[in-house]
Amino acid sequence: MTKKPEEMEEMRSDIPEVTLIMPVYNVERYLREAVDSVIAQTFKNWELILVDDGSPDGCPRICDEYSRLDSRIRVIHKLNGGQGAARNDAIKVARGKYIGFVDSDDSIEPDMYAKLHRAITESGADMAMCGYFLDFRGKSKVKKPLPEAGIYDGPTLMSEGYRDRKVQSISCDKLFKREVVSEGYPSQRYFEDHAVMLHWYEKVKKWVAVPEPLYHYRMRRSGVTNGFSIEKRVAKFDADMARARYMASLPEERHGMTQAEIAAPLIASAVGTCKSVARECDDSGKALEVIKEITEKTSSAYEECREILPKKVANRYELMKNRPGWFRRKMRMERMFVFAGNRKEKLLYD
Repeated sequence: MTKKPEEMEEMRSDIPEVTLIMPVYNVERYLREAVDSVIAQTFKNWELILVDDGSPDGCPRICDEYSRLDSRIRVIHKLNGGQGAARNDAIKVARGKYIGFVDSDDSIEPDMYAKLHRAITESGADMAMCGYFLDFRGKSKVKKPLPEAGIYDGPTLMSEGYRDRKVQSISCDKLFKREVVSEGYPSQRYFEDHAVMLHWYEKVKKWVAVPEPLYHYRMRRSGVTNGFSIEKRVAKFDADMARARYMASLPEERHGMTQAEIAAPLIASAVGTCKSVARECDDSGKALEVIKEITEKTSSAYEECREILPKKVANRYELMKNRPGWFRRKMRMERMFVFAGNRKEKLLYD
């Protein structure tokens, strides 16, 4: 079969057009599926950098095995430092004009990077984005809403990305120009995407959306950001607070949002975090300490946006602030009623 000229050019190039970065830690069960999905891409001009982040299982051996089988695959072995640090090490040695990220327990559709690369090059954009599937227990569900096809400006990306609505604060459903991500990730272990994404978006002058789910995000309880711990919940809130401060520091023309509109999602995050801690943490002293600390950190933001908050969010925040002990008891009682209702429904329909 005769290859198209652009395909011939792809195969001749010694410098990859796209660098894909995959941090690897304790995912021996899923790693082969993830790497195989990259190898199966219809777009061939890529390099894959596997970063073994001090994985204690068989992942280092598997990474080395793939690097011997395919010259486009390189491996970095390092001491454990978290996903952000692992990705940073790969960004430093990436050779591609464009950079994408794939998690080592996920997988991608065969045409994902063909479509993202075509979209970003034909539009001259700084970033291309697609939709994604949520995979859980062998079933796939499309994460909605899917992005609407089109070419958009930077302020739209900042406002939608901050609200986490049409644009999610994850890197794996996107392809970036190298310059956008060159500064890398912060050093934190959890929610590193969430913390850094607005800084990357601020560099984007134009972005393009591909309205198809092309990435498979695996939901598993043992994942880095899944499962409950106070450390994770507080890390997510701290990332939200850093995002709010960053947005507030920028001129309004960069995102088109008022200070009240910036503060409102932070208060929603504060209430959601405290609700989760109240329900899941059995140590009442520790739970109340976290609730009081978050309330103190967000009191000025609450005053900024209280007039535009949904009534339920405002009422819960007032309860957190004025009666944290009762707030905790109320959240735990609500959880009991929800659990009982779900159990009754399951018994009725099983």
